[in-house]
Amino acid sequence: MTVLRQIRQAYIKVMWSAAIFAMAALMAISVAQVFCRYVLGFSLIWSEELSRGIMLWITFLFAGLAYDKGEIIALEVLREIIPRKLALGLLLLGNIAVIVLLVLLIKAGWTYAKIGGRQIMPALQVQQFWVYVSLPVGLGVFLAHFALRSIDTLMQLVCPTRSGNVTT
Repeated sequence: MTVLRQIRQAYIKVMWSAAIFAMAALMAISVAQVFCRYVLGFSLIWSEELSRGIMLWITFLFAGLAYDKGEIIALEVLREIIPRKLALGLLLLGNIAVIVLLVLLIKAGWTYAKIGGRQIMPALQVQQFWVYVSLPVGLGVFLAHFALRSIDTLMQLVCPTRSGNVTT
């Protein structure tokens, strides 16, 4: 399991670096737009479209990082009052339900990206597909987070001596 843990840690470092880069790009575009509009007297017509696209990619691609850090809302009251094995079993069952839902949403998101993505963004002259595909790609990354967490939960069920809390 240490190899899987090392791969996961490397992945998280890469994702955090990408998140920082994406946020910096979003901020730079916004500052440039404000500067051009209020200081130079003209607008960057492409900045709003690009900012919206980057914001969608940030939202969907990096939601898994928030989940990984435990920053997504969870109901933990039940987990605290039931036995550990039962809590792990319920957590695993819930994760499986979420994985099924994510697979369905990925399929629907891909269909939407293919159909709606044919439109061209007027300022950037790029297909909307590259914005819409952020949903299935981001949900795929989220799915990977849930799958890894589910494997960890399953290992805690199979090997009760393994250290660690019941993870959300």
